[in-house]
Parts: sequence; C-alpha cells; structure tokens
Amino acid sequence: MKPFGSNHMIEAAKMKRGLSLPLECAVFVAVYGVGALLRTLLVSAADTFVLLFTGAFLPTDIYILLTLLCSVVITVTVILFCIKQQARDLTSLGLDVKQLIPEYAVGAVLGVGLLFATLLVCELLLPVQYTVHFVSTELWMLYLLGFLVQGMSEEVLCRGYLMPSMARAHSLPVAVVGNSLLFALLHLGNQGITLVALLNIILFGILMSVYVLKRGNLWGACAIHSLWNFAQGNLFGLPVSGLSTLPSPIVALFPESHPLIHGGSFGPEGGLATTAVLTLALMATMVFMKPAKNDKS
Repeated sequence: MKPFGSNHMIEAAKMKRGLSLPLECAVFVAVYGVGALLRTLLVSAADTFVLLFTGAFLPTDIYILLTLLCSVVITVTVILFCIKQQARDLTSLGLDVKQLIPEYAVGAVLGVGLLFATLLVCELLLPVQYTVHFVSTELWMLYLLGFLVQGMSEEVLCRGYLMPSMARAHSLPVAVVGNSLLFALLHLGNQGITLVALLNIILFGILMSVYVLKRGNLWGACAIHSLWNFAQGNLFGLPVSGLSTLPSPIVALFPESHPLIHGGSFGPEGGLATTAVLTLALMATMVFMKPAKNDKS
C-alpha cells in the first residue's frame, strides 16, 4: 500500500502536461491575484457604498468580516481555472461531496484541538489569564461562517489546486514543500510577521498537505484550517496571523514578555509553542494516520 491514500487528485491533474517550477509559480500568482483583486473590489465597493449613505466607513470588525466572507471569490476563481484550463473536476480538487460531512466533522475537532494544545503548552511555560466578554451571538456566528469561507479558500488554492498542479511535472515532496512555501509567502505582508511565524505557516502547510494526501480529499484540511483560525480569534480573542480586534467571548492574555513562545502581535502562529504542536501533529499524521480506504492500489 502507498504511504498516502488515494491520489486521484494528483492523477487527475496529470491529465494536462506539467509546467516548470518558475512558470507554475507565475501561474499560481496570477490566479491568486485575480481572485484577491476581485475580493478587494467587492469589499471596497461595499465600504464606499456605506460611506456614501452613512458618512462613515465600515467598522473595523465588520470590514474584517466582509473580507473573510468575500474570500469565496478566490475559491470560485481557482475552481473555474482548474475546470477550464486544467480539465479537472471538483473531485480532483478534493471536493467530493460524498465525503464532506464525516471528513469535515473530524477536521473541525482537530482544528480546535490544535489550538487547545498550543494554549496548554503556553500555560505550562507562562502565566496565562482569561477574561470573559459579552459578544453578539449573530456577529459571532457570522465570523464562524467567515472563517469557514476563508479557510476553504486557502486550502482550495494551495492544497486543492497548486499541490496537484506542481506534482504533474515534479515529485510529490517538491509539490508538498512548494505549495507550503507559496502559502507562507501569501502572509508576508501581515502585521507582526517574524521568521518563526513564517516557519510555522510553512509547517502548517506541510501538515495540511500530508493530511490531504492521507485522506484523499480536501474537506478535513478546510475544517482544520478554518476552526484553527476561528478558535484563535473568536474563542480566545487572540490575533490570527496578525489580524486582531475580533469578537470573542473569552480573551486569553499572555504576558508581554516571551513573545517568542506565545507569538506576540502575530498571534500563536508566531510562537514556538505552535512550532512544537505542529511538529508533533505532523509526525503523528505521517506515522499513525492510515491512508484513506478509497486507495485502490
């Protein structure tokens, strides 16, 4: 048996000839650029509309929420590109709807679990305080929806489209590392970015890549990514890749000292506590997770 589950995502991508790494990266940047531009235009149009009718821009938390929700256009852009230009279908992107519910449920638990494990490591090393706040239930649920959309957009982009696309002409390890590096580069402009944060984002990308290859679909990775972000920002009030000011019923307060451990202004993803948790999670996934049952080899 192969070390990974069914690689129908990789095989379907190989229906069209692969590209050189520089050209593959250039196409990726173009596809993402189109989606990101459309998202920016949508959010800016809404912000301008509100300004014209109220005399004020959107509040920060609503602006962030709208940006998360509008990430759906990135997902649509990537899917259309793969269907029209690469002759791929939704199954080859890892989006087989028959696997959605069970895979997403497990991934959601794992995503929240990774954040809890990271907080536990922080608590073992640092004094952590928690405060309780009132949060609008409606706004809180909309943020959950927003992160479900945003997390999926990045997984479809990097693990659904780019990783199989790279694997057409290059080895699977190159595709795993390559998509993870480009995934990290997407975060270079985030507030508070550090070398440790970049390392953790690359590590997270590799973890998601291995998970997708093991499971043979994208749903679990979408759930892990989305709930990891939501748990940071909207369960414990922590910055999410440098993004703060999110409504949360609980706010975890770390001491200003030792940002190398808890991540500082970038959030947990910028700290060594996350490095430790992601490393252990990656090792466990590679060693203990069995390949998906739909592997026919």
